Amino acid sequence: MEEAGELKSFGSLPLVVMSNGLGQADLAQLPPNVSTSSFEAMNASWQDMQNQLVSLSSNGVHLVAKHSHHNVQAEEPQAAAEAIAASLDLLQKKASGKKN
Repeated sequence: MEEAGELKSFGSLPLVVMSNGLGQADLAQLPPNVSTSSFEAMNASWQDMQNQLVSLSSNGVHLVAKHSHHNVQAEEPQAAAEAIAASLDLLQKKASGKKN
């Protein structure tokens, strides 16, 4: 954990970060002891962390599955496929020496 916390850069390592656009879960399915405001704050914090993660690479992209909660691959499979394609594209560009 300490080593991960000290990491400041991935250099030009190809990186695709996939985030959900609707929060981690449907608000209607929250446990009774979880407030909507605390859940929304957690989701905002999560998105901030996703942005921080992608900024660690000079060769990264942040994709958002706008119509998904946590299970993007099940809820929005096309977005998951696009993330895989973006990963392959970044890897191919890296292998051929091209920049974004």
